[in-house]
Amino acid sequence: MKKLIIILSACITLFAGCSASINDIAVTNFNIISVTPRGTNELYATIELGIRNPVIAFTLQDMEGTLKVDGQPCIRITADQLMVDGQSDRVYVIPVKGKLIDGFNPWQLLSVLKDNDFSKFTVDVSARVSLKSGIGKDIAIKDVSLEKLLKKE
Repeated sequence: MKKLIIILSACITLFAGCSASINDIAVTNFNIISVTPRGTNELYATIELGIRNPVIAFTLQDMEGTLKVDGQPCIRITADQLMVDGQSDRVYVIPVKGKLIDGFNPWQLLSVLKDNDFSKFTVDVSARVSLKSGIGKDIAIKDVSLEKLLKKE
């Protein structure tokens, strides 16, 4: 009887550590590595995105975002798909492409950037998260402060 209790206790302890869910997926790092202007209304950038994924692998597709200054959309951002490894804590390097939104004054963007004050910037992001089986869900996150994303803790 004593052996049964010890075995049951060991099994409960073992399985309690394996109870990760999709709610445990977290962004651990966000960095802008480089920004390269292309002409007067396009740019290419490279970002680092750290993701802690304690569950199975998934793919981020149709990634789009909008960078806003004082609530006014200024740059539309797109990225190719990203395959996130399962049971991993990894930093992914993602190339992104941006285009100035028609009617936005690029000089306004430069005047904000010269002060290195990112508090005026927010980001809207959308993507499709899908599993290898093809099952997926569209997600959208609105008005995330760029200053908080870039803050190192």
